[in-house]
Amino acid sequence: MPGYRAADGEPVVVVLDGNVVGIDIESGARLWSLHFANVERLLAQGDRLYVCAGKFLHCVDKRTGEQVGSIALDFPVSAAIMRGDRILVAGPEGAACFTVQGSKIWSAAVKYNSKKLLSLSRRLECVNAAGRPLWENPLAQGAVAVALVAGDDVVQPDFTA
Repeated sequence: MPGYRAADGEPVVVVLDGNVVGIDIESGARLWSLHFANVERLLAQGDRLYVCAGKFLHCVDKRTGEQVGSIALDFPVSAAIMRGDRILVAGPEGAACFTVQGSKIWSAAVKYNSKKLLSLSRRLECVNAAGRPLWENPLAQGAVAVALVAGDDVVQPDFTA
């Protein structure tokens, strides 16, 4: 069960069956509840909670449970990390970096070089916020593993067989 550890006066936030729930740490009372499909990761900074759910990154006010904004992504998120005012998200089909205000800085997506069924070669292509290519890298065929490393922080999702 993913969760968020509260500071003094803040609710504890837990994810239970797709429901993101703010709970009073002293009384156990439910303060608010939101439902998102496919919640994978929670990130927190200041009074904001960032919920990675499916192909969306949602921003929620931790104290009130009000949804402040959402960003539609090009891929489902399976790993996320915060570095200062940057949110980095990644999944089997790509990665992206946003500011905490929701502005895209860059994104990288898996692209296919050929439409022929038996000769699909893949590459990872990174573009800036304006869509201008920054770089690309060939990818090997086979399973995709997702991980994020930023500074000393490492995020590797749990993989099930």
